[in-house]
Amino acid sequence: MRFFLIGVIDFLTPIKRVPIDRSSKTGLTIGRLLPILNHMVKHSSGQLDLTFAAMSDPIRRMILARLQQGVATVTELASPHAVSLPAISKHLRVLERAGLIERTKKGRIHLVRLVARPIKDAHEWLESYRQFWEGQLDALENYIDELNAKKRRKK
Repeated sequence: MRFFLIGVIDFLTPIKRVPIDRSSKTGLTIGRLLPILNHMVKHSSGQLDLTFAAMSDPIRRMILARLQQGVATVTELASPHAVSLPAISKHLRVLERAGLIERTKKGRIHLVRLVARPIKDAHEWLESYRQFWEGQLDALENYIDELNAKKRRKK
């Protein structure tokens, strides 16, 4: 029986061997679906997906950067960009859906303020991976140092 190796996103979890389902016409179907778990993440992946998707656009990142200075109107947020107000409104809806901003309405004026929590969650998620990879790189550096020391002793 042939096996297909499935890696799990969590680098600390071993790779699992799963039999290939030969009854599939395409030959690509895996016998059973395994959940992909990442034990390093303490945050909802759905919220992280929304946060990173919202921050993937340069205009939205510039809007977030402007809101770091304080509350702004939609017109103030639109002024540095060569796009229409409806386009800015779409960008704001994406940011709002991701929980990165809050809008309040005073009369006909829409005020927008930054909500930092989703960005902090994304930073914590990235930080956990930074720490993991720094540990891995430190271990690699120690291993290379040991190999070089052994080579020097043999000479």
